[in-house]
Amino acid sequence: MVILGIGLCWSIQKQPGKYTGPIEDITIAVSKLEATTLVRIALKNGYFEEQGLNVKMTEQDLGKFSLQEVFDGRAGIATVAETPVVKNSFKRDDFRIFATIHKSSTNVKLIARKDHGINSVQDLKGKKVGTTVGTVGEFFLSSFLLYSGLSVKDIELIDEKPAALFEMLQAGEIDAFALREPHVYRAQENLGDVAIVFVRDDVYEATFNVVALTDFIKAKPQIIKRFLRALLQTESFVKNNRSEAINLISQDLQLDRGYLDKTWEESQFKLILNQDLIVTMEYEARWVIESGSVETTEVPNYLDYIYFDALEEVKPEAVTIMR
Repeated sequence: MVILGIGLCWSIQKQPGKYTGPIEDITIAVSKLEATTLVRIALKNGYFEEQGLNVKMTEQDLGKFSLQEVFDGRAGIATVAETPVVKNSFKRDDFRIFATIHKSSTNVKLIARKDHGINSVQDLKGKKVGTTVGTVGEFFLSSFLLYSGLSVKDIELIDEKPAALFEMLQAGEIDAFALREPHVYRAQENLGDVAIVFVRDDVYEATFNVVALTDFIKAKPQIIKRFLRALLQTESFVKNNRSEAINLISQDLQLDRGYLDKTWEESQFKLILNQDLIVTMEYEARWVIESGSVETTEVPNYLDYIYFDALEEVKPEAVTIMR
């Protein structure tokens, strides 16, 4: 009994106490994607509240638009893929990634209409293919075509938001589009047997990250840490409660549970900052430079676009970027 008592006291001491400080209001710009699972479940399960954060969530179709919410001062934190970070790194350096919250090598796909004569990747030549420029969809499309012996010059590129691309594909106004899930799944459900989906797991591994302005991080570092602690609690919940987590996201994003059940293991829902993120951003930066859309030929130093301190305190083993 003495031993058990000592063990119980030690266990209690090791558990972080409930946050008792002042409540902080914060707006988070969250994309309507499975990649934001950690944030969505943290909100639904009350983990932000436990960390003294009164979170207001705004929703956008893609991370590009969530990041703009932060730039425009309408949100403190954004969920965003690495591609918009890279694109904006050629214009400004006043924002930082402070954690990756999702990774997947198959989450971005291309869907096309077979009744438009598309049965292979080569059939995309001369076709109208949509994506949202400045997002992972654009980078995936460019890389996917390159891996298949084609280039963006071989297609007619249509730049629109996901909702517009969905309608255009339905109406037959475009032949295909490349976007992150669940947009492809929803289009496939509507097109039925007319749809053909192309995906490769060797193009690259897309990430989703949490980002804030440097001034916000400097002014409120404790909010960043408490935000990450809430996500760390969610990470544990997702790992240990697969079925319940899927149910929550199915309801929140209005996605078929069967689809999520089938694709859940294709995603990694973890808080990390690893070397792959830097390598991917550098690769995408060279892609931007080679496209001729920027005047410089110098790849930014992406170590300067990472805020390490918060995750190193909250989950030190998750930070493996070489410095």
